[in-house]
Amino acid sequence: RRPKDATRPSAYIAEIGLGLSQLGKRGLGVLLAFARHQLRIVASKIKRYAEAKSLLRKITSVARRALGENHELTLKMRKMYAASLCVNPDATLDDTREAIKTLEEIEPIARRVLGGAHPLTKRIEGGLRESRAVLRFREAQVKQLTNLFPRPN
Repeated sequence: RRPKDATRPSAYIAEIGLGLSQLGKRGLGVLLAFARHQLRIVASKIKRYAEAKSLLRKITSVARRALGENHELTLKMRKMYAASLCVNPDATLDDTREAIKTLEEIEPIARRVLGGAHPLTKRIEGGLRESRAVLRFREAQVKQLTNLFPRPN
């Protein structure tokens, strides 16, 4: 059953809350895979970053409670959440810092649980490097603007 407004992730958020106690780990994995698919559509096609961020935050919370911090799906969802914070062209410096913090938290978990050679661990490491580069770039932009337009005393 699809919600009437299938293009809005918030319509799926309501369904995610229904019946979570009846979902097993397999069912939750299917739900998370579906959510990942919807998020790609939302974030890349229709550029609704705030809604994607909200949905990812909720889905990630569900994954952490149901599967635990060390589960691969939880790590994937947290990586996607961090990525969603960085790809938004209107992201604040705090959003970018939150992405870096998230990736710094999950990188050692992924390395310990999955191993350093695992593709997800490699993607997390790459995402961490990219996020740090994005933060440096955005901080430099802010500094340039501050120099161009100093605050009046």
